[in-house]
Amino acid sequence: MSDSTATPDMAANQAVPPKSADTAGAKKFNPDELRVLEMLHKHTVGEVVEMRSTAVRVLFWSVTVTMLVVGWIVSAHNADKPMSCHQKWLFTVAIAIFASFTTALLCQLRSYFDDVAGVINRIDWLLGAHEPGRYCATDTLYPKAWQKFGSREYREPIFTLGFWGLFLIAAFATAAVWIR
Repeated sequence: MSDSTATPDMAANQAVPPKSADTAGAKKFNPDELRVLEMLHKHTVGEVVEMRSTAVRVLFWSVTVTMLVVGWIVSAHNADKPMSCHQKWLFTVAIAIFASFTTALLCQLRSYFDDVAGVINRIDWLLGAHEPGRYCATDTLYPKAWQKFGSREYREPIFTLGFWGLFLIAAFATAAVWIR
C-alpha cells in the first residue's frame, strides 16, 4: 500500500518506534486486536497455572504412592522373613519404571509449559510490558527478570524441584528396599 492511501487510523496502528532493541515488538493495537491479545493472554496464563497445579499433583501422588508401597514392602518383610535378592531386584526395577514414567510425564508437561510461557512472553512484549516508560514513568511494568519467562534461559522451579524430588524419593525407596 502506498503512503498516499494511508489513513490516520492505519498510521496509528503502525509499530511504535522502539526506545531500545529490547522493545522492538511494542505496537499500538486497534480495540479488536487488543481484545484478542487480552483474551489470549488470560487464557494462556490460566493454562500455565493449571500446568503448575498438575505438576504439583503428579509429584504429590507419585511421592505418596512410592512411600506407601515402600513402607508396605519394608514392613511386610521382617527379620524372620527377609526379602530375597530376586524380590529386591523386582522392587528396584518397579521403582525405576514408575519413576521413569513420572519423569516422562513431567517432561511432556514442562515442554507444553515452555511453549505456553513463550506465547505469554511474546504477548507481553507486543503489549510493551517490558518497555521502560510505556506504562510506568521510568521503569518497566514487569520486573526485568520476567523478560526470560518462556525463553530457553528460563526454567520453571516446580519442574526443577520435581525432578530432583522424584530422583531423591526413588533413591530413598531403592535404599529402603535393599537395606531392609
